[in-house]
Amino acid sequence: MKNLLIIIIFIVFSNSLKSQVPFEYECLPYKSEILGQDVSYSIILPSDYYISKKEYPVVYFFHGIGGDCSTWLEYGHLASVMNKMVNSGKIDPFIMVIPSGFLSYYCNTYDGKFNYESFLMKELYPYIEKNYRTKKSNKYHAIVGFSMGGFGSLTIALRYPEQYGSVVALSPSIRTDSQYMEEGPQDGWDDQWGRIFGGKGALGAKRLTTYYKKNSPSHIIADCKNISELDDKIYLDVGDKENSLCRSNEELHRLLSEKGIKHYWTVRGGNHDFDVWCAALPNAFRYLNSRFSNTPFFVEHDNQNYDSNIKFDKISDNFSDDYYPLGVIGSKRKYPIIYISGANDITKETALNTLSAMINEGKMPYVILSFIKKPIFSCLDIKSHEAINYSIRGQQRMRAMIALTETSSSSLSLLQEDNLFTAHVLANPQKNGINALDIEKWMLAYQRYPRLWIDMDSDSQIYNGFSDLHIFFRENKVEHEFRSRISWDLNNYWQEWFEFIIKRIYV
Repeated sequence: MKNLLIIIIFIVFSNSLKSQVPFEYECLPYKSEILGQDVSYSIILPSDYYISKKEYPVVYFFHGIGGDCSTWLEYGHLASVMNKMVNSGKIDPFIMVIPSGFLSYYCNTYDGKFNYESFLMKELYPYIEKNYRTKKSNKYHAIVGFSMGGFGSLTIALRYPEQYGSVVALSPSIRTDSQYMEEGPQDGWDDQWGRIFGGKGALGAKRLTTYYKKNSPSHIIADCKNISELDDKIYLDVGDKENSLCRSNEELHRLLSEKGIKHYWTVRGGNHDFDVWCAALPNAFRYLNSRFSNTPFFVEHDNQNYDSNIKFDKISDNFSDDYYPLGVIGSKRKYPIIYISGANDITKETALNTLSAMINEGKMPYVILSFIKKPIFSCLDIKSHEAINYSIRGQQRMRAMIALTETSSSSLSLLQEDNLFTAHVLANPQKNGINALDIEKWMLAYQRYPRLWIDMDSDSQIYNGFSDLHIFFRENKVEHEFRSRISWDLNNYWQEWFEFIIKRIYV
């Protein structure tokens, strides 16, 4: 009877543990002989850690400037994200280690005065391996970092491939050589960069010390001779509102592409903050899980299977098929119009169903969707079309364009017309069509109308041209939206585009 009671208690206790969230231990002390001080680290253990004997992959999380071992816990909600994804069967659990990184960029200083990298690799790494049930192969070890931690995650993972099999860098704080040589003010540069990599007080090329190049992710990748060892190892994710990091991260993506290194690259809407980094975590975790389990990586979209709650009337002419929400035709008022070029039957149905659901949920007002039939069209075509359709409001503020793939060239030419659209979405354009300098000139002239959204497949053959445009706009403070997607599929983004347009119409 006593043994039976013990078994029942054990089963109840085990089930209780299974239902728990992961175990979070914050700011545990580690006495570092290398640094001559205590260094705190936090650790997150899977919810079944204490009721199993299995080993787990381990992921190190590096924070940015001003953070510490609690930053990822407080703002990244790592345990919650992992728990939700494990419970839904999307990933398997792993151990998460979050060390305090100080203002180290996770490197040793050039003069040996603060050897953080040595602490990390010679003390903390072996300590975690010895005291926690981690899988021992580098395949099961990874690093995730944001900002300064993004730099650190790249430089450590790239220089220690025998320890780390994959890396996720979120808005990594990296510089192009030009930026590094020119960045100011001098005292700020000396404290952030010169103190670590040498060159204090230096200007220009003298800042590019041998020690800096040894640690710079861009230089490491540029000098890499064994390209195959980097394939699939790197995942980059940044926001499109970055300032100087816009150019440096875009150029890092291009460098990887030019060297033929398979990697994953996402540009999402947002700034240098946790809104961007938290939004990146689910797909980053899926990527890491694919590396740990030798399974294909796929991006999960927030697809919604919309039903057409709002029905539409269709009116056609030689120029377009216009869809009016049922009951609009014959009303006493006029409505905004969204032109869509390049749509096939499937994308047309997806667009209409998405709009229907958004209207039904109160996220969109009544608008007219006009699917343009002609592959090449002009401003005159649009104005002539509106002249004979009295329900269309026919004003720049109430008119928008979504140009899909091959039709981007024709729609781009419409940017020459001042005030034609309040919002203009280029959805994975297939060719530039017109000189990028012309677009720059027009957009600078009309920057009081921030109306352009560029949405690109990260593997597009013409990515660099629109990347240049994005960099130009960011550096000239021209408001716009830029997205780069892994596994681009236009059927996934209609809600984002409609929300962008309706904010422009009613801004």
